[in-house]
Amino acid sequence: MAGFDIKKPKNILIIVAVLAIIIVFAYLSIYINSILSSITHGAAHYTYGLNGYINYHNILFYNQSKYLVPYFIINYNYKNESNLFVNGSIYSEPIPRNIYLLNASNECVNCNNFNTLRAALANDLVSYGVIGNVSNLLLISPDNLTQIRNNSILISPTGFLPSQLFQNVSENMTVFKLLMERGTSLIYVGGALNYMVLPGSIQVINKEQPYQLAMGAEPYRNQSFYKSLFNSSMGYMFFQNATYVLTRGNNFWLADYINILNGSFIAIPNYPNTWSTNNLSLALSKGTSELFWLPIYSSGQYHISNKNVTGDGKLGLFLTSTNLRYNESPTTLLNNSYARIELYTDKAYLIPNGSKYYYIYYNSKYIFNGTISMPGYVIPEKLNGINITIFTHSNITQIIQPNINIKNQNGTTIYSHPLPYIKSSGNFSFIQNEIFNLSPGNYQFSVVSFSGYNYGTALLYVPPIQITPLNINFTNGTFLLYLTMNQQQLNNINYTINMTNNYSQSGRITDGLIFYKLPQNYKEPYGNVSFDINMLGSKFPFKIDNPAINISLTSGDLYVIIVIIIVIILVVFVRDPIRDDFYVDVPSIPKQKSINVVIKSKDIINAFDRLNVYYHWKYMPLNIEEIRTAIANNIRDNNVPLSLTYQNVELLVEELEKSGKLIEYDNLYAPIDWVQRSGHDIEYIATFKKLRLWFVSHGYIINEMDTSSAADIIATIKGERIYVIIYSSTSKFINMPLYENAQTYLAFINGDRLNEFNEKISGMVDLNIQRLKLYISYGEIKLMDADKPEKTII
Repeated sequence: MAGFDIKKPKNILIIVAVLAIIIVFAYLSIYINSILSSITHGAAHYTYGLNGYINYHNILFYNQSKYLVPYFIINYNYKNESNLFVNGSIYSEPIPRNIYLLNASNECVNCNNFNTLRAALANDLVSYGVIGNVSNLLLISPDNLTQIRNNSILISPTGFLPSQLFQNVSENMTVFKLLMERGTSLIYVGGALNYMVLPGSIQVINKEQPYQLAMGAEPYRNQSFYKSLFNSSMGYMFFQNATYVLTRGNNFWLADYINILNGSFIAIPNYPNTWSTNNLSLALSKGTSELFWLPIYSSGQYHISNKNVTGDGKLGLFLTSTNLRYNESPTTLLNNSYARIELYTDKAYLIPNGSKYYYIYYNSKYIFNGTISMPGYVIPEKLNGINITIFTHSNITQIIQPNINIKNQNGTTIYSHPLPYIKSSGNFSFIQNEIFNLSPGNYQFSVVSFSGYNYGTALLYVPPIQITPLNINFTNGTFLLYLTMNQQQLNNINYTINMTNNYSQSGRITDGLIFYKLPQNYKEPYGNVSFDINMLGSKFPFKIDNPAINISLTSGDLYVIIVIIIVIILVVFVRDPIRDDFYVDVPSIPKQKSINVVIKSKDIINAFDRLNVYYHWKYMPLNIEEIRTAIANNIRDNNVPLSLTYQNVELLVEELEKSGKLIEYDNLYAPIDWVQRSGHDIEYIATFKKLRLWFVSHGYIINEMDTSSAADIIATIKGERIYVIIYSSTSKFINMPLYENAQTYLAFINGDRLNEFNEKISGMVDLNIQRLKLYISYGEIKLMDADKPEKTII
């Protein structure tokens, strides 16, 4: 009999004991998990509140007076909020304040849920703070479009554009063009634009399409829509499916836009009816709150982490992302610009979980009383020559005593001193030499009169400090640190350093170096050890890992130990019963007939190209499985698709390699012609292929090969960018680029290549290599294995 021998009482007792152990263990696991679950998933509910106002604004000169940086001081208060995010923008066009929804129940395609969408959209817009109440979402019929107020938003979820948009209101003036001249932002949800819908929901070819929607017409020929969605024979843009994505700089998923005259046309594909009502409402309300299509002069953001969940505060906001140039009539531009400050509590800019949004609108007026030409950044203890020009606005000689004021981000004066009296009329200039011993951050450098009259303000930017451990020895208690600012070493700066608030030591930084030695009787710490450097009036904490050797048991280890004990009990104490041996007589199977098929090498090479076209790739190498798919989809024998075994495909590519038609790297194959046409070696395009698949599968939007001058790959997700340089002799980035508020990666095709690189540079003393090693050790540049990007990208 197969199985245990259960006739003996001893075996019965052992089995019962084992089962009891398993049952008790399972019960304890369930009980502990239930406790942990109740702790983890318990949630409190709060009432949220948020508001604010602008109490001061100014315009700051930046980077030798080439650019202008708008600046605001915002007073805010909040209730039950632990995080506050602030965005500020200066728009070149008026900010839309009225929102219309096209009431086109009789001119609509796939609009069965129009009333549901209207209710959801009104509620979501209220949640985003865009409108005060649901009645502020205005309904308008297609026949009344000319009654829309200037600078409004019109949402058209009609499936196709209504024919009333293409009617003439005067000679050479359609309703569409009139709306664009009035600054309307038309948000369209639907399908291909070469159709329109008539009253009665009748679909017809749109032969009267405004020229602004024809992609081949001037001046909109260079709009960045995907070429695959452009029918060159008709000259219109199409939305073919829900995978239509952006190709330029904003973070709104599945949309594109063009700025036309004073307005904008924003298109969201819904072909055929691919969005659920709730998802469409969220997309429309989120886009409407972000206003991502409006042209921006300057923008900036800040994050406040509140220790107390209720209170108020003051924040200085610099809009440092700017394209405002001083020599381009700045007064005219700024006095015709429109500012908006957003206060919100959710980083992802979503509305669930009680997230709150508050908007401050402001139309500023500026007058320039002088200019200040200051470097783009300053380094402590280095002399800076600042060119100052004062406009007296008078032909009569005046006596002026300028004063230098330096204020921190929130407008508090931290330094002030007077300059000698000046007698002059009209405009006069002078150079002022200053040394700034300030901690990293943004400051205001102002020249004011004795009575406080402002002649000009500049953005004074002190870069962050990079602390790089060069030589660390916890056993001997010695540490050599290298301190830089914007790749320049610090010098002649007094400091005090300590470890875990003990063993304080003072000194002066020389050539960027700090040598720190602990006393002989110190106790060596383990784990993440905290250090503090006090200098320039601030504390600069950093940590160095000193791992300890220890053995610890996790819950998983305990499970394994218990299973091993149970197995030992079963093996040692339970007798294996006598078993009968059984045999299966397998008859011989006749050999299947094989069919010889002749495949031309050029057909296989063409299959590589066709699979790339199918996936919207270019020069992307294929693995064996993809080659097998390419052959099956594109090569036929007697009109029957070829289905080859993996062994046959391997033999084919091996022969093509020998003949010089294919090239391989890390099990990825490409036609040799691709290497010549792309201008890249096989290592480069194979690495690009691996990274492309990983980024896209993880929700990133990336550029096509050789389309960026900033990096080989720019990957964007939720408005955040990372820059990737591919390690290959054909990468055009010889020097590694670094970008503010973004991470740079050096990508290798596999782990072996990465290890080879580390070994190669370990003994090199070249200055550029030493600098690269510093950046790598500090984390400014991270090394990435293209087979395992998730181990590097956090």
